[in-house]
Formats: sequence, C-alpha cells, structure tokens
Amino acid sequence: MVSLVYLLAIFWQLASQKNVQKKLIKYASYFLVSILIILHFKTTINAVERMSDRRAILLQSKACLLMINVVPQDECLVTKRSPEPLRKTANILDKLGFLQPGLVKSKNIQDIAGERQTNLIYGYFDTVNQIDNRTYVANGWAILPERNEVADGVILTYENTEGEDIIFKLINQRMPRPSVREYFDNSVYLDSGWQKSFTVEEIPQGGVKLKAWAFDTETGKAFLLNKTQI
Repeated sequence: MVSLVYLLAIFWQLASQKNVQKKLIKYASYFLVSILIILHFKTTINAVERMSDRRAILLQSKACLLMINVVPQDECLVTKRSPEPLRKTANILDKLGFLQPGLVKSKNIQDIAGERQTNLIYGYFDTVNQIDNRTYVANGWAILPERNEVADGVILTYENTEGEDIIFKLINQRMPRPSVREYFDNSVYLDSGWQKSFTVEEIPQGGVKLKAWAFDTETGKAFLLNKTQI
C-alpha cells in the first residue's frame, strides 16, 4: 500500500502536462480500483475460511454440551472452574426447551442411533492398539455425508452382557486424514481423522466388542462406523 502512494505522486507529476493529464487520471483510476478489488477478494476468501473453522469448533463444543450428562468427565469439559455449574445450567435450558436437539439422557447408544443409508459411508473404526497393561488407543475417521462435513464428534461404545452398546467415550478432536480427502476427492474431509486413548477400567473385563459412531449435533443422532473392534 505504501508503494501506491509513490505511484500516485509520479502520476500526478506527469499529469501536470495537459496533453496526458486525462489519460493518466483514467488509467490510474483503473489501476487503483483493480488493486482494491484484488485485496477485497483475498480478504473475503480468508474470512470465509475462518468462518468454516469457527463453525467446526462450535459444533465440536456442542457435541460436548449434548453429552454432558452421559460422559461427565470428558476432557472437553475441563475448564479453569468446575463444570458442575455448566451442567446445571445446561439441564435447566434443556428442560425449558432452549436446546435443540436436547441433551443426551441415556448411555445406551440405541436411544440416539440414526438410520444409516446403505449407499453412504460414515467412516471406519480402524484399529485399537494396546499401549501398556492399562491403556489402549483407538483411531479411525468419521464424516457426515448428508451434510458434507466431518463428524461433530465420535462416540465410542462397548457391548454389555445384554447386547446393548453403552457410551463410554466422546472424541471431539480431529486429525488430518489425507487418504480420506483423496478417496472422496473432497478437501472438506481432510480433518476427518480421530484418535482417543482409554483405560481398561472404563470397559468391562474380558473380550469386549467396541464400536464407533459419528455424532451429528444438528439432529442429535449417531451413525455407526464400519468395522467393530474386539
């Protein structure tokens, strides 16, 4: 922008010659307008990208809020103060009907399970790796194809003795998965990866079936990912 000031000074000096004054003013105006349009265009692109990032953060935070009664000790609720006031406020707002969809009230995933469309892929529960005697790490990727976005959250469940899938973990952080972006030829799915550690105390002892679900905070529904881990 500073260089434009010097250019204007040069143009003005040349413009003192009457025979070129009109042409210089005309071309200088075109030049300045073009520069302003380019700068405005770049600023707009940057603003749109930031809006998209902000939306993703807000939806991930909403996933934490909707699961506040089911996964009360999840890391996304850790703040400088106790999350208890937030939990009380959220439940009051939910009872008054201000939260749409409402808070998840049961650890049984079937209460919020959405119907999968057979022609759509919601993601994969890739692996569960044992880190030590107490700790495991699960990973995969999850998307919401109807919305053309990554999942707002990923829910991990274990199957109890009655065959029910019980919620025990919420994942609201994302990781880059270039392979998913390339497979769908869609840059929106770049950050569809997820990873989470858990301990043996969080699941029943013995062989346990683990499943992962893509969580949609706009509908309050969870969609089963492909593959089950044991």
